[in-house]
Amino acid sequence: IIHFYFPVILKKTKYIQNKKLINLKNKSEIRIAFIMLLESNWKYDSVYKVFENQKGFLPIVIICPFVTYGENKMREELLKAEKFCRQKGYNFFSTWDNENRIWKDFKKILSPDILFFSSPHNHSKKEYNINNFLDTLTCYVPYSIRTDHLTQLQFNGDFHQLIWINFYETAIHKKIAEKFADNRGTNVEVVGYPTLDVLRKSRKKNLGKRKIIIWAPHWTIPKSELNRSCFLEYYDYFLNLANNFQNELEIILRPHPLLKLTLYELDGWGKERTDKYFETWKTTSNLSINEGDYIDLFINSDLIVHDSVSFLSEYLVTGNPAIYTKREVDLDPPFNEFGEICLNAHYVCRNQQQLNAKLFDVLFKGSDPKKQMREKIVQKYLIINKDLSSNNILKTILNKLAS
Repeated sequence: IIHFYFPVILKKTKYIQNKKLINLKNKSEIRIAFIMLLESNWKYDSVYKVFENQKGFLPIVIICPFVTYGENKMREELLKAEKFCRQKGYNFFSTWDNENRIWKDFKKILSPDILFFSSPHNHSKKEYNINNFLDTLTCYVPYSIRTDHLTQLQFNGDFHQLIWINFYETAIHKKIAEKFADNRGTNVEVVGYPTLDVLRKSRKKNLGKRKIIIWAPHWTIPKSELNRSCFLEYYDYFLNLANNFQNELEIILRPHPLLKLTLYELDGWGKERTDKYFETWKTTSNLSINEGDYIDLFINSDLIVHDSVSFLSEYLVTGNPAIYTKREVDLDPPFNEFGEICLNAHYVCRNQQQLNAKLFDVLFKGSDPKKQMREKIVQKYLIINKDLSSNNILKTILNKLAS
């Protein structure tokens, strides 16, 4: 959108949204759609289900192409998303028409009344982005709990202004929007985070003898804007750890969806070395990779080691200890206020020696002095209105329809 005209477009959008809301109040069945770009970034399971069980709503998942990283990645993700939707039993619609080899106009075919986006960035074809839905009641739940410093990107894009309702994670995130967003967060509702609904309701199934460690390396290897990833410091550490403790430990790699593509382009790595490395994780008896839904992974684990952004807070809900890896010299940017609170509840390690000592302390000696701190953060910040996030979202929309 040309920024000279943006205030006019924004004013017109809000006017249309208000008219749409009035028209919906008398509608007996409201079609509510959820865009899915990547299965690994899908956060709407509990929200979909709460609307599925609510009279007067017809939920549907719309599978749209993730075009940013090329044709092969796009095709791979479309197939993964379709398989996932079938497994979950969702009512879904794929925008790709394989028979006629065309992309379908889901707005024209389905006419959704309320549309949930899964990303504020234009990762799909332009007809599936926010600018094509300024005459629709649009909503957004962030695809990760935002803990880093990128306030303009995450709170003040055109997308965040144009959306009907931004459903935000905590009161701190609303405060950031009030400070940095041009609209001062007037379209923000604090509801908690839907993924945590599923985590809170899940129960541990792992009864094996081995302790389960998740290693979740970020993709931002030095030279990127964020500069957080410690992958290069630890890629062989976990292979050696698994080899030395075959009977005691199971280690599961949970790579960021962009890590492999980053390594393909990285000097000294490339496709052949990267594929060989990932193959080692798939073929070693006490190693494995998780790239899809991570609810069971979190619930059945004993500990996480990571340098992620969203997992910094999400994993706290499991009650398990968490270790955050940082490089010996700080290159990474600061966290936001909520990120700092969550980082405080982690054990921070800056090298392999520190990580080794902390792993053995926590896993085998049972030393976990930060346990209560993690529990307090969950209770104070992540549970809103003593209810599930999905229920808070449903109530907000029902209230808007009733007012």
